[in-house]
Amino acid sequence: MAKANPSRNLHPDLGTAQQGYGMPINVVENSHSTVTVSFMYADESDNVPYPFGPDTRLESPSDSHALMINRDSCVLYEIWQANWNNGNPTGGSGAVWHLNSDALRPDGWTSADAAGLPITPGLLRLDEVNALTINHPVRFTLSHTQKAHVWPARHDAGTNYGAGYPPFGTRFRLKSSYSNPALSPQAQAVVHAMQHYGLFLADIGSDWYFQGTQDNWPDSLVSEMKTIPASQFEAVDESSLMIDPGSGQARQPATASAPNASSPSKSAPPPAVSHPASSPAVQSAVPAAAPNASAVPSANQPSSPSPLAPASPGSLALATSAGALGPSSGTAQTTSASTRSAGTSFLSHWQVLALIIFLVVCGGVLATVWVRKRAADRP
Repeated sequence: MAKANPSRNLHPDLGTAQQGYGMPINVVENSHSTVTVSFMYADESDNVPYPFGPDTRLESPSDSHALMINRDSCVLYEIWQANWNNGNPTGGSGAVWHLNSDALRPDGWTSADAAGLPITPGLLRLDEVNALTINHPVRFTLSHTQKAHVWPARHDAGTNYGAGYPPFGTRFRLKSSYSNPALSPQAQAVVHAMQHYGLFLADIGSDWYFQGTQDNWPDSLVSEMKTIPASQFEAVDESSLMIDPGSGQARQPATASAPNASSPSKSAPPPAVSHPASSPAVQSAVPAAAPNASAVPSANQPSSPSPLAPASPGSLALATSAGALGPSSGTAQTTSASTRSAGTSFLSHWQVLALIIFLVVCGGVLATVWVRKRAADRP
């Protein structure tokens, strides 16, 4: 944390189309025309047809990300430095995720993001904030990173700073002790998500800028989110959640539950939704971590988005593949209450049976002694 510029506050990198902030998500159908995109980094891109066109809304320069999801096929397409170029589309790099697979991109490959991860699942969305339930971690940037990556990130970028700097994929969690009662319910929902799921380092950029969609974000809410201090975050080691280095699938604790600003302790866990794979290359969304991921003093561990699935026409549902990060204090219990109850009940039955056998044996011994005594007393 010491080299992650913790003295500043978080900055929400989102806003309206008029302001030019945030990343627009384009929801398309099978009927949308597709094109071949000429990529600068073609050797690490998925060279397949993309549903990209003059109607595709782009993130404002300089990154010009194009994010498209086909709600019919449940496939996510992302392009960095997208340019329609009068019908001869170009891009820096492109990645495609089939959302029924947990497979990660080949290790060392970029995506439309520097960490080799999907962008869309890690964006904060206004609809989920207004619903007071955010079921995934949020992507963010730092200006200085270690030229390395940790699971589930797949790619390095930038200057090779020392080991004291966080690598791509590092997850940071807002401490459970942080509280600001003055925040609105919507801002509290964001706080709960950052305490439950955290942030994951996905790219190089301004320090502690976290990304969201392009939408009608109220200025008052944006101002509230700017009050969250970076110093209240801690790096989290989630390496124990990895099942396979080439997969974004993560171990899921039985007690993980999704946060809700109004009743965080009663929320049901978000449904598991599979991530990315693609042909010819396989992709992935970042898994959310589990409550038993331990906080570590240095920032050199994992990241996370959550898989993406279309919910209803024109909308997206983001769910986690692996539960959530628990509060920063305490250790998560991995045994469910029902299992503990069943174990206790099973043990007590044996105790009762042992007591019955003991009483029967004792009764038999006493009866034998009494009979022999009676026999000895006979004349």
